[in-house]
Amino acid sequence: MWCNQPAIMLVLTLASFGAFATDAGAIELSRKGETIHVLGTIKIGDAKEFRAYLEREYKPHRDPDEIGGSWTVSFDSPGGSLADGIDIGRALHENGMVSLVRKGEACYSACAIAFLGGVFQYATGIGPKRQLEVGAKLGFHGYHSEGSEVVILNEAFDQARALNGLVLEYAAQMKEVDLGFLASLLNVPAAEMRVINTPSALKKLNISIETALPARPKTAGYNVCAQAVRKLLPALDGYEFDERLARKVILIPDTKQLLRQMVSDLYLTDTDDDAVQMRTLLAKLPIKDAIDLMTGRHIVLDYVKWPVERFALSRGSGFYYDQCYVLFEPQGDRALSIVAGASTSWVYTSHAALDFYPPDEPLWK
Repeated sequence: MWCNQPAIMLVLTLASFGAFATDAGAIELSRKGETIHVLGTIKIGDAKEFRAYLEREYKPHRDPDEIGGSWTVSFDSPGGSLADGIDIGRALHENGMVSLVRKGEACYSACAIAFLGGVFQYATGIGPKRQLEVGAKLGFHGYHSEGSEVVILNEAFDQARALNGLVLEYAAQMKEVDLGFLASLLNVPAAEMRVINTPSALKKLNISIETALPARPKTAGYNVCAQAVRKLLPALDGYEFDERLARKVILIPDTKQLLRQMVSDLYLTDTDDDAVQMRTLLAKLPIKDAIDLMTGRHIVLDYVKWPVERFALSRGSGFYYDQCYVLFEPQGDRALSIVAGASTSWVYTSHAALDFYPPDEPLWK
């Protein structure tokens, strides 16, 4: 990666403190049930203390035969030693522990780096599990050491580049982190902070929300279609996105109207033989079977919350039009988007609740 192991140790030694560190004492560690709470500034040597605490308070009490586990590390820290933050994150990863920041608590700087280490032992293997409660504060920024530059193997490197490289290497090992996005967070001035509270940022860091989200916005269907469509339409013709996807929604109340709308969208104005034959065939089938035939996929319409929402889509070429349908599940926390067009196959995308909100607007302050 950026440098060899001896160089890594040198950089971490020099870069002991982030901008939000203080001269307060070491972190306080406490346990309640299967949750370990980390409180206070992370000082040099705290990672060693954290690992020793796990030996005393975690390993003797865990069930080694339990798949998944439920042990969590909850953080409330302004940051501190970057080296120790990274090692605390590694300790979480090695021990299969979930990371959490609760409502009203904060995890900044080196603490946020440690937070990225949260994982869960699923039946099929270990995967990241990083949790926030609505109202929690998770913040990232760049790092600095007390010196003006770091010398590695007789070469002078800009300290920010060296430190950022170390963080990115660590994050890559923690898995499922958008490294480009994290790199942008590490370019935030050390005296400032970027708080993670938008759907886009949460997804890029693979963070789940553990408490109830704000009420689903009236624009949820549009937001779902917007995110599905953005992945399909390259910006080649200079049109703004709002010129592509119409905000006006057509509400489709039942299966009969859904089939009629789909036929109208794809075949009504077509007079070639294939279109005529398709319309004839669809008219002879039960409605649900006809919809499955049109879309090329079995859609469980019994589990759809009506009405279905439809948004018209123009690719800006003046003659090419698509449609986006959004089918919400009854419980309201998942949706299926279907993008269809006269000269393209049907494209399906499953969406979780975060996709219901504008991607770059904060979910909480």
